[in-house]
Amino acid sequence: MASMVPPRAGRPDPPGRRWFLVAALLVSSPAAQDDTPLRVTHGPIVLHADLFLHWGGHTFGYLIEGERSVYWTGRRAEAGPAVVGRFPRPGTARPPSIGELPAPAEATAVTVHPQLLRTPDGHLHVFVGQVDDRGGGTVRYLRSARPGAVDAWLDRTECLPVGRYPHWAAKRKNVGISRDGQRAVLVTLTAFQQGSSLQNWPLIAFGQRDGDDFQFGEPRRWADEQLPFFYPQVAVTDHGPVLVGAVDADPSRHAELVHLDDEGAVLFRQRLPHPQGTAQTWAYDLQPLDPDDWSRLVLVRSIRPADRPETALELWLYDARARTLVRQRRVDFAAAHAARANAGHFLVARDRAPVFINEPNSRQLAAWQGDLIGDGPCAPVSLPRTQVADFGYRTIRSVFVPSVLHGSIPHAGSRAVAADVAYAAGEPTRVAWLLWRVALR
Repeated sequence: MASMVPPRAGRPDPPGRRWFLVAALLVSSPAAQDDTPLRVTHGPIVLHADLFLHWGGHTFGYLIEGERSVYWTGRRAEAGPAVVGRFPRPGTARPPSIGELPAPAEATAVTVHPQLLRTPDGHLHVFVGQVDDRGGGTVRYLRSARPGAVDAWLDRTECLPVGRYPHWAAKRKNVGISRDGQRAVLVTLTAFQQGSSLQNWPLIAFGQRDGDDFQFGEPRRWADEQLPFFYPQVAVTDHGPVLVGAVDADPSRHAELVHLDDEGAVLFRQRLPHPQGTAQTWAYDLQPLDPDDWSRLVLVRSIRPADRPETALELWLYDARARTLVRQRRVDFAAAHAARANAGHFLVARDRAPVFINEPNSRQLAAWQGDLIGDGPCAPVSLPRTQVADFGYRTIRSVFVPSVLHGSIPHAGSRAVAADVAYAAGEPTRVAWLLWRVALR
C-alpha cells in the first residue's frame, strides 16, 4: 500500500501542509519566488517500495491521472507479474489499491512494459508486452472490469489481431488515445529474430471504441524500410496519428517525426537535423501545447555528442494541420552542466504555457521557469522535497508526468508528478515509486 513516509524517511507530510518552491536557479541568476512555475503541495508519497525499474521510463506512459485517482503500472520483478495501482487525488475518499494483472497463459512467458490508457468513462486499458522463452514477443490487451477498478481485469487480446505479423518487439511499443476517447493507436515493431536479418518492420494498429473495448484492425506497415530500433511516442490527433521516435542508425541515434493518415499512409516525415559525428539525440516527450487542441504539438529532444562533453535541449513545434515542423529554440549546456539535458516531460495546462519537468542532476526534480517555448530567458528551478537522498534513496531513474495523450485529465488544481528511485544499496534494478503533488502558479 502507499505510504506517506518513505522508508528511512522523517516525519510524514502533514495533511494540508504546503511546501513552497525554493527559487534556486541552476543556470542563471536567482529569480523571485513569485516567478517560479510550480509549488510542491504534497509528498513524497511511496506508491510502492519494491518494483523492478521501469524500462524506457523516460518515454512511455506508466502514470495516468483520472477524475478521482492517480493510476500507475509496474512490475514486481524482472520476471514477475505486472501490477496496476490506484492512489486517491486530494479530497477523495477512495482508498489506495494495488491489483495484479492476470498472468499469461504460457508458463515461460515474461511480462514487460505495461502501458496504460484511460477512457472518459473511467475504464483502464493496459497493453502488456509478453516475451516467451524463444525470444518471440506479442502484446496482450486487458481492460478493467469496472471503471477505475484495479482489482479485476478482463483479457481482451482477441480485440488486437496480429494478422500477418505474429512476432512483435514487446518493448518497442507505445499507445495513444484520441481526445474524445473513441480511437486508440498502437505502434510497435516486428520482432528481431536471432540469426536472421533484421526484419523489424514498423507497424501501426488502429483501434475504435466498441462498447467498453477497443476493437483493433490488423497491424499495417507504415514504412518500406526496416527500423532496427524505434522508441515511439504517439499523439492521436484529429488530423491523424503523429509519431515521434528515436531510431538507431549505427553508430548514432537520431529522432524522427512521422505523421500518418487514418489508413497508415505517410503524410509527413522528417528526421530532425543530426549533429556531425556520433551522437545520441533522444526525443523524450511529445505533448499538445493546449490540452483542448492537439493540432499543435511540442516535442523536446536531448543532444549528447560522443566526441565532446557539451549537451543541448531542443524544443520543436509540429502543426498537424499545416504539416510543418519548426525548431523553436535550443538551450546549450557546458560540460559542467551537461546533465541539465536529462530526460523530462511537459505538464500541460489550459490557458498557459506547458511547464517542463526533468531531473538535471539525477537526484532532484526541477521545473523550468521562464519562456522555454518562446525566446525569453529560461532556467531549471529545483523543487523542494524532491531531493531523494534526503529520504534514503540514491538516484532518480525516470520522471513521470501524466499525459493527456494517454487519457489523463489536466486538472486545474494540483497535479501528480512521480519518479522511480534507486535505493542507496542493493540491486540497481530495484526501485521505489515516489509521488508528489504540484500546483501551477
